[in-house]
Amino acid sequence: MKEWLEMSPEERLFFTVLASMGISKEEYEAMPPEEQSRITRKVQENIKERAKKGIQTQIA
Repeated sequence: MKEWLEMSPEERLFFTVLASMGISKEEYEAMPPEEQSRITRKVQENIKERAKKGIQTQIA
């Protein structure tokens, strides 16, 4: 829990989205760098989609 509180909001968002994809922080950190890069891109895309949906919801 303490580790979670020490994370930046961006890190918490990243690992929350990662968990929603079924990947734990430990699993992510154990991945080879190429796999981490691929997963990071997927998480970023997911966050962008969530942001778009949030903006659309606020406008509607």
